[in-house]
Amino acid sequence: MAKGAGKGKKGKSKKQEEQEAARLAATEESRRLENERLKLEEDERIRDEAARAERQQVEGARLAEETARLHEERESQAPFIGTRESELRRAHSDVDSEVEWERFISCVPLPDPRFECEINGYLITVQDRMLKDLQVCLKVCADNELIVKESVLTVMASTHFGNEVMKAKQQEYEAMIRGLTAGQLDRVTAHILQHADEFQNAKGEVQVQAQDEGFKFGLWVNLAKNPRFKTISIPELGFISELPKPLALASIAVRMLHVHYDQFTAKAQNEYMTVGGVFTVDLLGLPPLPKKVKGWTLRMVTALATAVMKSPYPIPPAGGEVSAATSATAPPPMGITYPLPDHVVVLEAEPEVGWWDARQEMWRTDGITDVKYNPEKHSMSFWTTKLTSLGLLLSRIKLLPYKEWHVRPTSPTTGVLSLKPEHSPLNQPISFHIGE
Repeated sequence: MAKGAGKGKKGKSKKQEEQEAARLAATEESRRLENERLKLEEDERIRDEAARAERQQVEGARLAEETARLHEERESQAPFIGTRESELRRAHSDVDSEVEWERFISCVPLPDPRFECEINGYLITVQDRMLKDLQVCLKVCADNELIVKESVLTVMASTHFGNEVMKAKQQEYEAMIRGLTAGQLDRVTAHILQHADEFQNAKGEVQVQAQDEGFKFGLWVNLAKNPRFKTISIPELGFISELPKPLALASIAVRMLHVHYDQFTAKAQNEYMTVGGVFTVDLLGLPPLPKKVKGWTLRMVTALATAVMKSPYPIPPAGGEVSAATSATAPPPMGITYPLPDHVVVLEAEPEVGWWDARQEMWRTDGITDVKYNPEKHSMSFWTTKLTSLGLLLSRIKLLPYKEWHVRPTSPTTGVLSLKPEHSPLNQPISFHIGE
């Protein structure tokens, strides 16, 4: 028994020795392979560094040669560039003088945005006017936009000539003028709502519309609260709105405003821009209804007599919090149809409509569905749960890069710039008239 047990113990020790030897051999082989791998990586790194150093040396020599060539070219062209700059300044001065003279002889009532005193005087004058006629108000808004357009030209000239003070001042004026426009639109809207009963038609509907250059304004006031009323149609403007049921029963007004400018995209944090201007839908609270007493009409004068109260969508219940209403399940969408300006070209086969998120300062597309373009009517239709500023979106890099471009002079001071994008749905180059 003792002898047999000893043999068993000796055989187990030999097996362990074999296993240990195999383990050591495997470890050594792994170490050898790892060393080979590290050596190969080091050799490759040395080769890469050598190649990189060589490339940097070649590139450095090329850049030095190119820098010297450009310096020599600038030196040789300095007289031409100086003369050209002087001619540009003189031409710009001549244009300014001509515009100023035209203003003088035509008695233009609008301010010259280059002069702060004129802008300030205009702002004070218009702010003090209580415009009650919608058409007159839109004419003032159109005039405001003419001032902005002239200011934009001044910004471009200031940018070219490096006048940063004038550029900043003009951009400030643009914001102030457009703020003035928004204020006047709110005040005339408030006046209409205060006297909504005077605009009621034979069917008991209140629908007001007007338009001027670059502005279309439509207002529907829900005095009847008829649950069967589903569609707001303003054929004079081409506006159609499919009302969700909650709005058909609410004491609200729906204001639809289409302007041909975009005051948001310059601040956008993403690549989107709008084409065809901005279409804004506002839900507005109603002032107290007037009372008829012995032939007299008694109107309660509240803050809503001169200002509007914008309501969120979905409309929170009485006494409820706005956050509770907006964080619930998505409300039923509103259908919107509006025509695009004639100069707009829809490039996308499946166009996108977005809404302006003021908090994040970006155009967003969530909450908007069933976007369709009608080429016959040149109009956009879609459904949205976002009742705010909306617009047809296009990527700002959609037409980049350019495949080719060229400038063709048409006179000593004008020309045509033609661009041909590398990927464009258009069959012809895009042309811009430049100059006077």
